[in-house]
Amino acid sequence: MRENFLKYCWIFVEYLIFFFSPVGWLVAGVGIMISFDWLTGVVAADKRGEKIISGGFFRTFIKFVMYAIGITSTRMLEIMLQGKIEIPFASLLAGFIFVIEYKSVMENISKATGIDVWQFVKDKLVSIKK
Repeated sequence: MRENFLKYCWIFVEYLIFFFSPVGWLVAGVGIMISFDWLTGVVAADKRGEKIISGGFFRTFIKFVMYAIGITSTRMLEIMLQGKIEIPFASLLAGFIFVIEYKSVMENISKATGIDVWQFVKDKLVSIKK
């Protein structure tokens, strides 16, 4: 009986992997951006003289879990609407999250270096144009 239970559990796990594989790369990409945000946030906090505590890492982990749940839930919405509407909701949500995390990374870099990254890029582009 135990062998049958394990067999069915493994079939269920395989199905979940198959079902969510289209959004795996989205979750991984968002995870990488969250990692960059965390790393640059730690550097920026250190630069400001703030104490680095484990609670910050825990909040980052919870943020990743919530984003992953959102993306996978959106994948289920795509499946339910399949044939009725063809909009890549999971990709759109992941792109939105990616932009938010990118903006946060740029802000953290600006705080860590003391240089406004956006203004620096703008000045460089203007100097190239001239």
